[in-house]
Amino acid sequence: MYSMSVPQDGGAKVHVTNVTEVSRLLSLFRMMAPFLALRRSPAELPYSSALLATVVFWALLLDLASAYLMQQDLARSALIYMLYAGFFAVAVSVMLAQFGRSARRRQTLTAAFGAAALFQLVQLVMVVVLQLGMPRETVVTLLQLTWLWSLVVDGYIFSQALELNLLLGCVLSLAIFVPQLMVITALVPAS
Repeated sequence: MYSMSVPQDGGAKVHVTNVTEVSRLLSLFRMMAPFLALRRSPAELPYSSALLATVVFWALLLDLASAYLMQQDLARSALIYMLYAGFFAVAVSVMLAQFGRSARRRQTLTAAFGAAALFQLVQLVMVVVLQLGMPRETVVTLLQLTWLWSLVVDGYIFSQALELNLLLGCVLSLAIFVPQLMVITALVPAS
């Protein structure tokens, strides 16, 4: 059984999720967390299409949860994320091929999307904190710092995959991000 409702005092029902599924999700986040601290190489990840699909799914789901809490159009948010993910995957694949490292594509993408899922979780927490009354300027500043750190984390992942120094990895991260932002902005104008 995946989940069940458990009656509480007064007849109210509380949704309880299967402990195994929660444990798997926490294991996934523990596997990806060292990337945020620049302490793990993509080569240390399993070569797994299922793992890649899982981290992409969680990144999308957490992005949509944030969009929902911010009362944004979920279809538009999903479209933007899918464009982001597609552009990113193609750009990283081309970059790795140019450096003769195509065999590292799946693990590199898994690391990057896994880190993105964790950054989406941080964003979700910031949205909740904003709704609980933290000043908007503080939350926006924290989100901007998180976004900047995500570029460094991607740069670190690229530097590990391509055997480059961190600075060059960060330059590659920006070289992917800027055109990605331009393309998505052109395809999905602000509402």
